[in-house]
Amino acid sequence: MKKTTLKIWVLTVFVATIGAFGASVNAATIPTTETLVNDGASQIYVDRNGHAVIGGIKVMQVAGSTYFSRLIWGESFVRITVKANSKTKFANKYGEPMLAKEIAEGDILVVEGELESASQTITVIPSVIRDISNQTQNNEFSGTVSNIRLDSDTFTLTTKTKGAITISVNNGTSTQIRKGSRIINLSSLRNGDKVTKVDGVLNHATNQMIARSVVVYVDMKTFKPRNFEGKIKEISGTTLPLVFTATVGGVDYSVKLNEATVVLNNLKKSAKLSRFEAGDKIRLYGEIEEADSPIIGKVEIIRNLDL
Repeated sequence: MKKTTLKIWVLTVFVATIGAFGASVNAATIPTTETLVNDGASQIYVDRNGHAVIGGIKVMQVAGSTYFSRLIWGESFVRITVKANSKTKFANKYGEPMLAKEIAEGDILVVEGELESASQTITVIPSVIRDISNQTQNNEFSGTVSNIRLDSDTFTLTTKTKGAITISVNNGTSTQIRKGSRIINLSSLRNGDKVTKVDGVLNHATNQMIARSVVVYVDMKTFKPRNFEGKIKEISGTTLPLVFTATVGGVDYSVKLNEATVVLNNLKKSAKLSRFEAGDKIRLYGEIEEADSPIIGKVEIIRNLDL
């Protein structure tokens, strides 16, 4: 009586001879390429029709889209040739598409395909090649910024899901960093900034991401016009427009008065800027500008409470 179950031939190596050990198993137990991408060990499964799933193939030489390779067990190995064609689909470890030319010597492959007929060596015509040495993956994260390095255009992002990741940016070219409504350079990023989203290509092997875009959280309510109260720290000049320094809430701001700013004394009557001095208490109505340094601009009214 013929067996109806699928026969899998598991190949191993003895010196230079391939010994074949047959085992009848249920088709559901045949490993898939998806299974083998997480197992770098050399292994080969072939059914009675020559359909093969092979893992742990080490590329020794690349010739176009042909890969002269080896299956290795300790000090023993079997040569195997992988001949890709126009129908072959290439993907990295995480299933993301890649090009044939991205496969390099030393890479470990998992392939599925058909054994080449009439071949005296193990040659497979693959329908799928997975390069498990290519551990890049499109991904996105959020977290907190630290360790900003302008010399290498990188910063560290501490995430909840993957811990600390090194984020690499291409300043002013392929990476866009948005902070509030501004597009900024890495130099405008600050330790402690909250990144709501960074997306790019993550290399799991190095734990480094090449970022396409970075979005930094900013509470936009911060920039709405409102009243400020503080003390003049430094002032020079007596006519509008004028920029001076004032301490508000413990922070030194550059205060920008324009030609239309109304200047008043404590009684809300017109006053002269020539009477404003360092140490005077002031109240003004304006808005914080989105900038790297603290600035209060668009000041409509300023009152000197000590006049």
